[in-house]
Amino acid sequence: IDPAGHSIENNFIEGLEKHGHVFKTKVSLIDLDIYDEGQIGYDRIPVVRYEIKDDEIIPIPPASMGTITRATNWFDNVIQDDRLKSISTDYGKKIVTIWGMESDAAEREYIRKRFLDAVG
Repeated sequence: IDPAGHSIENNFIEGLEKHGHVFKTKVSLIDLDIYDEGQIGYDRIPVVRYEIKDDEIIPIPPASMGTITRATNWFDNVIQDDRLKSISTDYGKKIVTIWGMESDAAEREYIRKRFLDAVG
């Protein structure tokens, strides 16, 4: 669960549709619902970190303005879950971290069940 994974998923579906495939529905095998509440706190990984000082956004390496834009768009338009965004204050600066989740952290049986339920 991260901006790159979201982009790969969208590009894959668009590519299939361009070749004439029609989809009745799309089932996400992995989303935040598949993780226990505690896992989101300790299994999440940073996607991007940046500082906000006044109204200025300052990337914290290795972030760039492009990665910040992609990550904030993904968070604001797709995820919208405050468990994957944290804001801390350090000497008057706001440090924002947008987090993702590794699919390896999810229980395989949950993924297997979703897959089998989806294919009917």
